[in-house]
Amino acid sequence: MGAIKILGMDLNRLLDREEEYEYFGNIYAGDVITRKMKVVEMFERGKRDRLGRFVDVTVLETEIINQRGELVAKVRSTMMER
Repeated sequence: MGAIKILGMDLNRLLDREEEYEYFGNIYAGDVITRKMKVVEMFERGKRDRLGRFVDVTVLETEIINQRGELVAKVRSTMMER
């Protein structure tokens, strides 16, 4: 995933925690799909001084758009880096 590289995340320490999908329309064979991804939230959970009890959390939101410019789906991904 390009966002992981841009955000400087270490794949060896990355946990894909959760994904949510919301659908607004149909996707058909032959559709040309574009996605727009953005970081919607970044925060820390736990205490830095407690080894194994601290993670950086990043929430990404991706809009899935068809060739007519219609939003057909939205994906929200939560990732944790230990």
